[in-house]
Amino acid sequence: MLRIDPRKITVIHHGIDSSFINREGTSTDRERSGPPYFLYVGLLKAHKNLGVLLKAFQNLKRKLEKESLKLEIIGTPDTKQPIVREWMNQIKDDSSISLRSNISDNELKKLYRNAIALVHPSLYEGFGFPLLEAMASKTPIIASHTASIPEVLGEDGALYFDPKSASELEHGLDQMLSSEALRHKLAEAGERRLPLFDWSVAAQQTVQVYESVLGKN
Repeated sequence: MLRIDPRKITVIHHGIDSSFINREGTSTDRERSGPPYFLYVGLLKAHKNLGVLLKAFQNLKRKLEKESLKLEIIGTPDTKQPIVREWMNQIKDDSSISLRSNISDNELKKLYRNAIALVHPSLYEGFGFPLLEAMASKTPIIASHTASIPEVLGEDGALYFDPKSASELEHGLDQMLSSEALRHKLAEAGERRLPLFDWSVAAQQTVQVYESVLGKN
């Protein structure tokens, strides 16, 4: 977009807090307590595209007539944005959708580890820490195929969908809910990819850039 010479740009991926790394089995290996749920983690802003998730989830729940199914939303809403206020009204009117803004790290880890899947419907991301947190938690991911998201997850690290299509996301939610094999496959793909994201490697690469700019190498 800015027409900068690509030779002047070095891409350095973020790392993941080691406390998120799940050394137990995937969520399909463990007994969940409470109703099954999909999980969203992130700010509530227009580009996060939460509306498509709300619509897909509500349509799926009506179709399946599955009253126990839940959607857990963890994040802070930007209520200055009119679209976010619309989402808040939808959430308020649906008892199967929960919104919480302030939870502990331990509670967040438990939510990741016991979710059916993390759903990441964003229209645009520069990176996406919840993706790493889900991979570290051995939680399968449903994500929009846009911007940096496929770079982070790889082509086989998520069940991808068109972020403008609620029906495509609904189909993905249905697939994830009904197929334990799919959940295992995606969780394992995320676990294999996780070593690419390491803070010590990020630090070393950053030092190399500084030294290059200073003419030290």
